[in-house]
Amino acid sequence: MYKGILYASTLALFLLSEGSLYYLGIPYTQKYGSFFAKIHPSLYLFSLLAMLLLAMAVVNGGVKFYRHGIYHFFLFSIAVFYTIFAFLRPDYKGGEVTALAVTFLTPTVMYYCLFYADDAQRKKLYNAISLFFIINSLVGIWEFQTGMRLFPFIAGEGIKEYDWRSTAFLGHPLNNACLTGSYLIYQLLSSRSKRSISWLLQIVILLLSMFAFGGRSAMATLALLLLVATFLSLIKPVFTGKTDAAMRRSLWLLATALIFVPLMFSADFVRPAIERFSNDGGSAVQRLAAIQILSGLTPSQLLIGTSTSYRTTMYEVFNTKSGIEVSWIALAVEYGLPFSLMIALTLSAWLFRLGSGGGRAVWWMIVYFLLVIAGSLSIGSKSVLLAQFALMVTVIANRENSLENNSRNLESISGKKNRIDYVS
Repeated sequence: MYKGILYASTLALFLLSEGSLYYLGIPYTQKYGSFFAKIHPSLYLFSLLAMLLLAMAVVNGGVKFYRHGIYHFFLFSIAVFYTIFAFLRPDYKGGEVTALAVTFLTPTVMYYCLFYADDAQRKKLYNAISLFFIINSLVGIWEFQTGMRLFPFIAGEGIKEYDWRSTAFLGHPLNNACLTGSYLIYQLLSSRSKRSISWLLQIVILLLSMFAFGGRSAMATLALLLLVATFLSLIKPVFTGKTDAAMRRSLWLLATALIFVPLMFSADFVRPAIERFSNDGGSAVQRLAAIQILSGLTPSQLLIGTSTSYRTTMYEVFNTKSGIEVSWIALAVEYGLPFSLMIALTLSAWLFRLGSGGGRAVWWMIVYFLLVIAGSLSIGSKSVLLAQFALMVTVIANRENSLENNSRNLESISGKKNRIDYVS
């Protein structure tokens, strides 16, 4: 039963986007419909699994304690407290409560469930995620080339009729770009990624899909971090006096980039994404407006957040119809600065703890994610983006750690065999 619910929850997490839920007739982002329809199905499934696990733990002799528990507990507690706080506010709106529950309770409940998974189950999840990103990227490229969509592009409460950016399975171009870029930076920097023709084909597909999704900050951050990681790997031998695998990978990556990047930038396929850097459609103005809205808050508003009517008025004054496009500012304006700061610090610490043992590739992956979400609305609104990324980090770090342990065990066995042969 555990495996079935875990796999079903993971499928719901990655496949049931706003567009697919709209297609299924579920008013997930619309004003009408039941309050319970506003909560993502994956949270229901993970909560069911968590309750079953807790019941089994009590019957079998107590709740299991686990690594990363302190940060996980803080994040869960903050999310629960502010969900109740939002519910009790006199200007309470259902969307504020479900946004907190979906965005922050989903990853914490999900991690508790995932902690009970063994290495074999986590390996299956890793393989499923790897396959998902290939298929999702191919769908994104197909949507970009044909102008068709698998599911409607839901922006706010309505359908966005025209936007050249692909939405694929994850529902929003920026979420697609963020998670695809995270997986791409892992594949490029991991010492465990086998450099083969199939791996190179996978990298090309992922890169092309990044242009199809059109996330400017995701593409720029990806390029910047790859340059920094490559530079650090190349100068390391200057101080250590010896080369290593990281340096050889960096040289290979640099040579490949010098060959393929000019070819890619000369293709018509990437032109719309490149043009977004010169014509941002007012995104820079909206980010400046976010800073102005935050700076205009009173001390009490900074402490406990603002009402829906106040935010709506500010959006009209500053002509930011899509809201605040900076996640941490959006959280501060809606729920107060203390909440935004607590979530920022606790979330960052938790993610790095999740990735501990995963090596430098996972570390760069987390840095990339935190930088990208800071420059967009992302977790500042109702989204399962954080839960999706936390699951990725958990299974990828587990894979890296398992492969590292296997490598050490083989070296140990080989060393013992050599000593036995020498004695013989």
